[in-house]
Amino acid sequence: MDVKTAIRNGDVAALRQLLSEDSSRANELIRWGERKPCFTHPLHFISDMLFEGTLPPGKEIPLVDALLDVGADLDFQRSREEGKKGDTPLIGAASLGADTPERSRSCVGCSAKLRFTGPQCSVKTDLWLS
Repeated sequence: MDVKTAIRNGDVAALRQLLSEDSSRANELIRWGERKPCFTHPLHFISDMLFEGTLPPGKEIPLVDALLDVGADLDFQRSREEGKKGDTPLIGAASLGADTPERSRSCVGCSAKLRFTGPQCSVKTDLWLS
């Protein structure tokens, strides 16, 4: 089993085992997508699978915790071909429909140390949730 499969299956025990063997897996990009494959950070992949309906609600928090426990990068931003940076896991969760601070936080874990003030939250940059 690999990290991608463990996340898709919501198998936190398998994910923790994989991460105990090699903690760098917490930040290795996951290739996925049928028509147009892409590479996604494991934290972002969890929200992708949650909002796609592959991962049942409630399975995301233990998976996020397993990744964070071994040092997954909450501020990860992939460099794009045009030189711009990609989305952080929090922005990715919000763009996929996590339209409340609580739902966004559930996709990236409470350890994100978010500060919510009204419709605004801050994690290095401001993200407006509407």
